[in-house]
Amino acid sequence: VSLDWFHHGEGLSSYLLYNATVETEEMVDVYAQATGLVRRVLAEEGDRVEAGRILVRLADEDLKLSEAEAQVNYRKLESQFERTKEMHTRKLISQEDFEKFRFDLEQAKIRWQRTKLALDFAAVRSPAPGVVAERMVKLGDRIGPSNKLYSIVNLSKLIAKVHVPGRELRNLSVGQTAKVTTDFLPDVN
Repeated sequence: VSLDWFHHGEGLSSYLLYNATVETEEMVDVYAQATGLVRRVLAEEGDRVEAGRILVRLADEDLKLSEAEAQVNYRKLESQFERTKEMHTRKLISQEDFEKFRFDLEQAKIRWQRTKLALDFAAVRSPAPGVVAERMVKLGDRIGPSNKLYSIVNLSKLIAKVHVPGRELRNLSVGQTAKVTTDFLPDVN
C-alpha cells in the first residue's frame, strides 16, 4: 500500500509518499459446513462478494439422490397417513396404530429436511459482504468443517497505519487529505 499526503501552499502542491500496512477491523474466515470434494471454485482473491454468494460447490450428486429419495418416502407416508386419518375417524384402526403412523410421518419429514440441509451445505456461501482477501481452497480438494477456505474483508472498515519520521510531522496537519492506493484493489482509492 502506498499513502500520499498532499500539502498545498502558495499555489504549489507537494506530497509525501509512505508505505503503510492496511488492516481491517472486520475480517471473516469462511469454512465449509460439510465434508466433500471441491467440484467448483467460484471466487478469487480480489473479487467483491455479497452475503450469500456461492464461493465453492462440493460434489453433490449423491446428496441430490438422497434428498429425492427422502422426499419420495415422505410423500408416500403423507399419502398413507391421510388414509389412516380417515380410518381412525371411522374407528377402523386403534389409537396406537394411528399414533405410530403419525410418528413415522414425522420421522420421514425430519429425514427429508436433513437431506435438504446437507444438499444446501454442498454450496459454501459467503457469510458477509466484502472482498476476498485470501483463497486457500482449490479444485479437487477434499474439505471438511475444519478447513478454512477463504478470508473476506469488509472494505468499509479499513485502517492504514503509517509511521511518519518526526522531521516530517511539521508538514502534516489533522484533517489533511491523504490518498491510499493498493495493488490488491487497483480500482479503489
